[in-house]
Amino acid sequence: MYQHHLYVGDEIEESLAQILMLEDEVFRAKNKARFLLSYRMRSIQELKDKLSQKKFSESAIEQVVYDFGNVSLLDDRQFALAYVQTRLIQKPISKNLMSKELRQKGITDKDSQNAIEDRYGGQSDFSIALDLAEKRIRRYKGEESIKVKKKLSDFLARRGFRWDVISEVLGELGLFE
Repeated sequence: MYQHHLYVGDEIEESLAQILMLEDEVFRAKNKARFLLSYRMRSIQELKDKLSQKKFSESAIEQVVYDFGNVSLLDDRQFALAYVQTRLIQKPISKNLMSKELRQKGITDKDSQNAIEDRYGGQSDFSIALDLAEKRIRRYKGEESIKVKKKLSDFLARRGFRWDVISEVLGELGLFE
């Protein structure tokens, strides 16, 4: 009201009413977006999807994305780097599966590849899988070799590693005869 110099009892035109309604919706959408971003970074696509689920209009969502992008609250490149770093610490997976997860979050292939190359460094899928398998194999002490082999290969497959990498890891651990 202050911005448009309106007072109680003023009559407004339909066009101004629509502008005011859109501004109010954008204000509410920004508040929701701030709340969503307050506890974790999100990709642009994730934020759009969340705001869409809350029934905000496409124009309000686009305005929020534009405004937040201008002040660096939304940046897919930074999101991808942070996501890959966090995922590698919490639950390491193959580069291929990481790329797939980033694609599902709306990250471009270029940003995805850059983040993966940056955060994985020179590590190959083999070295990541071997580290995981060496930590995991301790759980299976005293079990038959065939069961350990099955459990490890299933575990590594769930983490997105290809069979050639899995078999190489199992061979390195002496589980392939």
